[in-house]
Amino acid sequence: METQKIQRIGSNKDIKVDVRTVCATHKDLVLMTEKNEFRADLLFRLNVFPIDVPTLRERASDIPLLIKNFQITELRNLPKEKHPQFTQDAYRALSKYSWPGNIRELKNVVERSVYRALDDGKPVDVITLDPFDSIFRPTGSTDNINAASSKSTASKGHSFPLDFKQTVQDYEIDLIQKALSASQFNQKKTAETLGVTYHQLRGYMKKYELFEND
Repeated sequence: METQKIQRIGSNKDIKVDVRTVCATHKDLVLMTEKNEFRADLLFRLNVFPIDVPTLRERASDIPLLIKNFQITELRNLPKEKHPQFTQDAYRALSKYSWPGNIRELKNVVERSVYRALDDGKPVDVITLDPFDSIFRPTGSTDNINAASSKSTASKGHSFPLDFKQTVQDYEIDLIQKALSASQFNQKKTAETLGVTYHQLRGYMKKYELFEND
């Protein structure tokens, strides 16, 4: 990376290369470097132009644009008279949601809403954020977790100024731990309870070092 030269295995000749390295991570590499969990020299070589990508909940103004894009994609092969529009109430509901699954979750919600609206020919007014919401669903999972989390958050309160990232991180850890406990530490069931994929949940658990309680 520094000399822009490589040697093939078994060769002693340098080959000049011209490449650009793009890396992505959800880890705090600076903190990992301080803990000797990541090579400092590698971090300094990679850290030429860092880009911090915020979560979807931190850029709610992007949501209407993303909705239109996903809507166009789903309706591309349908006649225009069957193109349901999202009402202002629907946009408000989508903008207020925290989107733990980020853009992938938003895409699924839009797709689900569009095809449900095709059946009755009405605009998309009511948004179903939880795909597992059903009268046949066993009780005592998501509702209890959400209620417990809301009660816990309300009882704690917050004094300002505060560390926003740390506060959000503490809330996410608390929510994941409650979901794991309610699901008897079945990670697939926990992922369904939280409305994220199994791999997303594993990513959160790795990020917050929760596997020691696995």
